[in-house]
Amino acid sequence: MSQGSKTQGEAVKQDQNMNIGVAIYLSCLAIGGAVIMMLGYKYHWGFWGWLGGGLLVFAGVGGLGSMWATGGVGIVECPNCSHSIEVMHISLHRIVGCPQCHTYLEGAEVMKPVEGDYIAKQPSFEAPVPANLQWPEGCPVCRQPVSGTVKIEGTSSAGAMASLMLPVSFHRVNALQVPRCPEHKDGVWLHIVDGGSVVSFRSYAYWKEFCELNNIELSYQPTPDESNSSAS
Repeated sequence: MSQGSKTQGEAVKQDQNMNIGVAIYLSCLAIGGAVIMMLGYKYHWGFWGWLGGGLLVFAGVGGLGSMWATGGVGIVECPNCSHSIEVMHISLHRIVGCPQCHTYLEGAEVMKPVEGDYIAKQPSFEAPVPANLQWPEGCPVCRQPVSGTVKIEGTSSAGAMASLMLPVSFHRVNALQVPRCPEHKDGVWLHIVDGGSVVSFRSYAYWKEFCELNNIELSYQPTPDESNSSAS
């Protein structure tokens, strides 16, 4: 892998097998719904026949339309460790974390590692909640002086990337008091996962400092030998 490809990012490739499978599934939903509606009409099933069939047709046709409009399922190779990451809706911008080396990538058709000053539209960078939590100085979004705190409550979340990062001990909390400035009250979210809780941040720099301050080893940095090897 060349250094140029790392700088420019990795192209997201169509996952043809997965897209074909999903398209067949959605087509079967639509056809099944149409059959139910026809049988309901023939045998006078009434409202429930029309409702059940209509929902299936809507789900199937709507899903096919969404696949066509957004590019369906794709695969992107992590620039750091070459792990294949499955993504949805190829043409839409996203932030994903590599489950193998924990590098965060951002982009749509082309994805690249998140830059140090990146701020996401919504909290996307995750870390497990440590037992003795410490907050970095400043607002979690803009790093301006803090004017107070805002209470955030945990929501159920499955598949959070931070829950895959071992060895990390989790601390279970249902609510946190988060520092904020007058302009930003949405810099941090709290998610409840199996075995503990996860906080996510809009600011990549704040997330990184939070991990360092709380001794959470989540990020991946290649050694010089690995960088030279990947550049060859």
